[in-house]
Amino acid sequence: MWHPIKERVDLQTQTAVPGQVIGNRWVAVGLAKEYMIQQDTTWLPGGEASYRFELRKGDNTLGGFYPGEKVARAELSYCYASSQDYKDSVSFQNARRRKTVHYAGKGICGQGERRSYAFRIFIPKEMDPEADVIFAQWHGMPTRTLLADASGRYYRPGDAGYEEAEKRIAFRKGIGYEGGKPNGWTADHGGRPVMAFGFAKGYFYIKANSDRKWLTDTKEYCDVDVAAGTVMQPVRTRFKSSILACKLPWDKFPKDVWVTFKTDVDWVLYGREQNTLKRPGQLAVVMEWEENGRKVVRQLVEKCLMEVGRNDEDGYYFKCGAYRQSGNDTPVCYYISGYQENGK
Repeated sequence: MWHPIKERVDLQTQTAVPGQVIGNRWVAVGLAKEYMIQQDTTWLPGGEASYRFELRKGDNTLGGFYPGEKVARAELSYCYASSQDYKDSVSFQNARRRKTVHYAGKGICGQGERRSYAFRIFIPKEMDPEADVIFAQWHGMPTRTLLADASGRYYRPGDAGYEEAEKRIAFRKGIGYEGGKPNGWTADHGGRPVMAFGFAKGYFYIKANSDRKWLTDTKEYCDVDVAAGTVMQPVRTRFKSSILACKLPWDKFPKDVWVTFKTDVDWVLYGREQNTLKRPGQLAVVMEWEENGRKVVRQLVEKCLMEVGRNDEDGYYFKCGAYRQSGNDTPVCYYISGYQENGK
């Protein structure tokens, strides 16, 4: 029996109350139509609850990262904060203003750390191969207290001029505005997920991204094309890289069966203000499923060096569900279960 999950939490500006926490580990984010996220406590692969995610035509109503983009999002976040994570209202209000409320919460992997992740997904054979959707993604946590003036000089809390700049300047998507016009100031801001599992252009793919700039440049575009890109051949710009760690044609991805992904990540260790990689990352991914009564194990990504991460103070957190890209309205519906995360 499927039960709609109706509550949503804005991770950046809200704490989660007990009624919004799902299975003692998740909160729901994004659009809130009843069909978008549902939970079943009777279909229990591996003894754990399963979650149904659905996006229909016309659901791309949220603004994307770039102007004019329209996306759809209905996801579960492993990272969130509760009121117990804040000692007083001042620290909470500061975090809310900077959109960093979740930084004080659970589910965060630190910079340069190692993690093992596992989860299952069930893709019905009826799903349209034209779908363009991310079903699992790892997000960075931009250092939103990092500012730069028009000359590129950095400002942090406690520096002369920092508090005055925060009060005077309105920052939208990392760009500073005064009187409604850009003034040359920038603030550290998010971007594309540091790692994503999804479907696009008739492929299943795993994509890893890296940004070594201390204060990310939102105008520096770097995103490997799923169809045109070559596996393990990164696309690079000045500070960023994007690589297809794996891609499989749609008809090669198992359908109507639970598929388990086991992912080991050594996140890159970055050099902060030096805009460098102090230690490269590593990635390994295994896919498992049952076929004709036997277990099939496929190594999608052999353990290898990988630039994956962001040059931030804080680290990364996991989300799963349905994030449909701009420009695609193909309906999607599938199921996810069994998430685990362990440090090494």
